[in-house]
Amino acid sequence: MCRNSSQQATPVRLERDLIYARYSHDHQNPTSIDDQAAVCRDTAQRLHDCQPCCLVADFAESVKDNTTPNWDRILDGVRAGVVKRVYVDELSRFARCLEDVLRVQRIFRFYGASLFTVLENIDVTDEHADIHVIFAGYKNQAATRDARHRIKRSMDGNLRRKLSNGDIRFGYSSLALTEEEIQQLGLPPRPTDKAPYRKLVITRQEAEVVRLIHYWFAVLKMSIRAIARKLNRMKVPRGGKARTDRWKPINVRKILESRRYLGYRWRNEIMMVRNPDTGRIVIKNQDPGERIEVHDPNLVIIDEATHDATMRRFDEIHKVHPTGKKGWKRNAGTPQDYSPKQLFSRALVCGECGAKLSQMSGHLGGYYGCPNAPLGLCTNKVKANRVLTEQLLLEAIRHELDQDVIVDVVLQLLRDEIQQTAAATPDDVARLKSQLARVEREAERLVEAIATAGDLNTLTSALRQREVEKADVELQLRGAERRAAIPATLPDRAWVERQIRDNFAELLSAEVTRAALILRQITGPIEVHPITKPWLRKPHLVARLKIDFAAACGAVAASADGRDDLASLSGYGTVLEIELRKMPFYEQFGSCVVHMHDAENKSFREIARELPGDVNPATIKLAYDFGKFGTPDPGDRAWHNHCKRLASRQPARANAG
Repeated sequence: MCRNSSQQATPVRLERDLIYARYSHDHQNPTSIDDQAAVCRDTAQRLHDCQPCCLVADFAESVKDNTTPNWDRILDGVRAGVVKRVYVDELSRFARCLEDVLRVQRIFRFYGASLFTVLENIDVTDEHADIHVIFAGYKNQAATRDARHRIKRSMDGNLRRKLSNGDIRFGYSSLALTEEEIQQLGLPPRPTDKAPYRKLVITRQEAEVVRLIHYWFAVLKMSIRAIARKLNRMKVPRGGKARTDRWKPINVRKILESRRYLGYRWRNEIMMVRNPDTGRIVIKNQDPGERIEVHDPNLVIIDEATHDATMRRFDEIHKVHPTGKKGWKRNAGTPQDYSPKQLFSRALVCGECGAKLSQMSGHLGGYYGCPNAPLGLCTNKVKANRVLTEQLLLEAIRHELDQDVIVDVVLQLLRDEIQQTAAATPDDVARLKSQLARVEREAERLVEAIATAGDLNTLTSALRQREVEKADVELQLRGAERRAAIPATLPDRAWVERQIRDNFAELLSAEVTRAALILRQITGPIEVHPITKPWLRKPHLVARLKIDFAAACGAVAASADGRDDLASLSGYGTVLEIELRKMPFYEQFGSCVVHMHDAENKSFREIARELPGDVNPATIKLAYDFGKFGTPDPGDRAWHNHCKRLASRQPARANAG
């Protein structure tokens, strides 16, 4: 006889006649496999005068998703024509649902194999046994449904009595109830052959790790990935039913997002149903009325303030990456949408086809261009230098932000902030003193635990973190006491204007991804259109944008976040048109040359000596014509030579005039 377990590495070679056996739980008796095989051999001897020697078994495997490892191998053998006869003890060994039984029946019939059950005493593939197969399959399905209902009712009752349902998470463990606790709950005595009543209790060392994770994330601003690496370096065990002690970012995220550490437990939030199209088991949300939730003060590991600080930290992350899990959310767009590598990549929009511009070339710092133009889907083939584009747009944004309305709003925000701080200072002092006392008590308990259990890595690290937290709380307390002693005053207007410029410059000098996303909130989509001017050799792009003053105030003033009165700023600002090109000298200084020549009666040579750069009188004459008439005089010889050089793409030569 050959035997196979799903836990073994080497599978059994399938034969023409074989026996399949299974038991579903590791608490059941493994000898039931031999008992099932014995009755199947007797049936094979009685019906077909044979003794199958091949036994394929699944040990401690439940029929889940209509599949078990070795039963799937048998079905593959049937499809391949290797297996012709299969003997099982009863239908529930390979399927507990009528739909699954009928599916297996169709497979065996189509490939010309036979399936015999001992308990029902039928050949499943026999046409005259259809009514028996349907009845037996429905009976198993009804028995499974009744068992599911009884288990659900029992687990709901355990949750209401605050007993354990086996829902042990990191930070908790289960403990058997004493006889006194059983009597207090009014529960009947538990038979000795059954598992005792159990309750959840806090595991002290794991609870300290949970608090550390929240502290690192919410206070020290560590990333989830950095926390996972640090826990692995400290060799902190995962505990519970974890198969490995290695921490992953998803393990840390679940701890940070879970409300269980506030003492809440719940059931009936989701349910598992079968998809009628695929036959697979899927998870769906249950009706909110079926949800049961209880709160146990004895299971509180973190307080509401810590949980709220963690959620605020998640909100800060979502502001930078609004799509949530970057790279894993469906329809989240390209990486340049949620993690741009350039300031205005995917923020510039082509005015011809509506596509988002991105960096098309890396030459000379890169060029922004329409991605549809190389494909022949857009007529806008003009590109703009990335460095020059960012310089021109940032200069325009800075100029727009230097307005009185922005300063007035920031002053009002500061005035409100000072009033709120003055009102909350006494409460802050009392809260910080209470927090300092709590941290000192926790540090004393950790010192006692280290003295008792030895120099454990987890406890020692927790003590160091408590010392850091104590120093931080003491610093905050001294600041609150100073605020209570010396009230804050409103700064002058010049200081506010200087701070706005400095804050905006600091935002732009930060990480490119964060600065780019902030700029998108301030400017919105920036449309670019190609334009051609008669005195220029090539067409260029012109950008149209409008500053969102409400978003700008939120960017330059931290206290502006969430203020409803900023909506009144949405009407301010004008539509800007910025040419994304380097201005020639005659365009840049045309008006200045006209003023110096006409108002100050200076010659072109004198103007050339006073203006910056090495320019000659002929260039000054071009600037004068451009500033005086809007375009240089086409009949002018200098202008004619200038256009001739542009046409031949030759560099301009110095002309003394």
